[in-house]
Amino acid sequence: MDQEVFAAAWRLCELALNEALGVAGDVTSMVTIPPNHRQRARFVAAQDAVVAGLPVAIGAYAQIDANIRYHRQIEDGETVKAGETICEFEGRTRSLLAGEMLALNFLQRLSGIATLTRKYVQAVSHTKTVILDTNRTLPGWRLLEKYAVEMGGGQSHRLGLYDAIVIGAGHVATGSITQAVQAALANPIAAGLPILVSVRTLKEFEEACKLDISRILMVGMTDREIANAIKRIVGEIQLEFVGRLSVSRAKLISEMGVDFIGVVDLTQNAPPAEFAIQYVSGESSL
Repeated sequence: MDQEVFAAAWRLCELALNEALGVAGDVTSMVTIPPNHRQRARFVAAQDAVVAGLPVAIGAYAQIDANIRYHRQIEDGETVKAGETICEFEGRTRSLLAGEMLALNFLQRLSGIATLTRKYVQAVSHTKTVILDTNRTLPGWRLLEKYAVEMGGGQSHRLGLYDAIVIGAGHVATGSITQAVQAALANPIAAGLPILVSVRTLKEFEEACKLDISRILMVGMTDREIANAIKRIVGEIQLEFVGRLSVSRAKLISEMGVDFIGVVDLTQNAPPAEFAIQYVSGESSL
């Protein structure tokens, strides 16, 4: 996990801890657990999953108590089997309890995204198609969710509104796709940036094919429309299908020859991975 992604995670952890602990802190632990009592918190997989977010879980605990120690049994991007230990933390019980839900929520959310991504990636692995995320991410979570997609073997469509020119229906409301692309090509702001055009019909596709652009995004088109569009492609323009689709349909579309498939569900509907925390007393091996 690079520094930019970790910094984003650190900020989210700060917000979440303020939300969870308030001013008073974990009052239940304060009245039931002696201050110096120590335990180990073992994070265990309840399902097979691709792990993502361990640095975030470690960072969450570090914000609560810098003396908490940890030992990873697995690394981000690796597969864990049901029943296997993912990571173990050791420290004061009060500190472990204060951070357990925060660490677990981050780890489950990001591992869920990585796990779903891996299913799509494996389904198209016999083709040239690359699985992409979209920018339909939770506000504030974008870098983390895109990191999770990468851990699952996918790639990022783009980071924001600043690193590509993506022309959609809203940009051609007062003109045409051709006029919008020509305006972009003539503007120095677009210099060095890829130009992508979003289309929903074969007519729009045919117009986009004639332009000096990097990629055509086929949004919500049927399988028949996609097949017809591929036959009409001109030059070196890349093709990407974008939408909500099953793993089996992603396999089918990849076999048609598209370069990319942008899967909306990776960051919008991935179920959290099922992990649990087991508390263990006794001598630590950390």
